[in-house]
Amino acid sequence: MIQRRSVLLRTPTVGVPVRQLWVRGSIVVLVTALTAMGHRAAPAADDRVGLVLVVLGPLLMWVAATLVQAATLKVRVEAIRLGYVYNYYAYGSVGVALAAILAVPLLPQRHVLHRARPLLIAIGVTFVVAQGVINDSVHREFGERLQANRDVLAAYSDEAPLATRCATLQTWAALPYWQPYYRTALVEGMNEGYLHFHGEPFCAAVDV
Repeated sequence: MIQRRSVLLRTPTVGVPVRQLWVRGSIVVLVTALTAMGHRAAPAADDRVGLVLVVLGPLLMWVAATLVQAATLKVRVEAIRLGYVYNYYAYGSVGVALAAILAVPLLPQRHVLHRARPLLIAIGVTFVVAQGVINDSVHREFGERLQANRDVLAAYSDEAPLATRCATLQTWAALPYWQPYYRTALVEGMNEGYLHFHGEPFCAAVDV
């Protein structure tokens, strides 16, 4: 178990996804929130300022997370163009959605919102389901491209022969996705861990 965890912590995209649970839970939360808001009374004028501050809270959290990570050397070096995903994307997706839900009571003409609620629920459910399908496709694509991850994990956990261990690690190291520091850290870490548990390196012949 210790050996398996040590590799899991160093090897990306080997966890089991929970996309079905995520999709179902998101639909339940979305429908419940929209239904509940349709029955709430409009806030008093004195409460609107406080509600605006509450709405700004998730957005400020997103901004803070972005600034913190933007000040990190690793992010500045690797996020060279749009599309390189880091954790502030997750903060942003949650922050914007939460702020939008919290802002509903600020909307005027609540009877219009009440009538549009079925349409909003349908749009929300469609979005969540579509996003789940996209996430599933991305996960499958990653799984196909990163089969070498699972092969290295299996060779490590099953204490495969040296030739098999070196072959799997060489295949993994040859993938074009890794930054040099990550490739070096994983190979050296696996050799150190395997030496500690089994008295020999995982594969000292791989050149990083």
